[in-house]
Amino acid sequence: MEPAYSFDHYVIAFDAECPNKVARVMAEFWTYYRCEEAFEARVEQVTTKACKKLVTDMHHEVRIQAIVTYYGSKLRERKTKKDAREMQLTWEQYLEMIPWWC
Repeated sequence: MEPAYSFDHYVIAFDAECPNKVARVMAEFWTYYRCEEAFEARVEQVTTKACKKLVTDMHHEVRIQAIVTYYGSKLRERKTKKDAREMQLTWEQYLEMIPWWC
């Protein structure tokens, strides 16, 4: 089943170092993974599927990390990711914690 989050808009998103955000995600992907010679024909299909999943997970994880970072840097309170999953910040608080890659 295809995730609710779409990866398609990354094709038209500008990136200063790559042709678009999809190319950037793919380039980052290959810094961590290798392809065995026998599977080269399936590389594009498999990497696209894997990158869609990674981006979807990244968007979920960034909310949790923003909460952990906000509590640590602004309130000097330690929160675990488990705690953060049950918490919310205000719109303004999230905007204070924009990650470097956004």
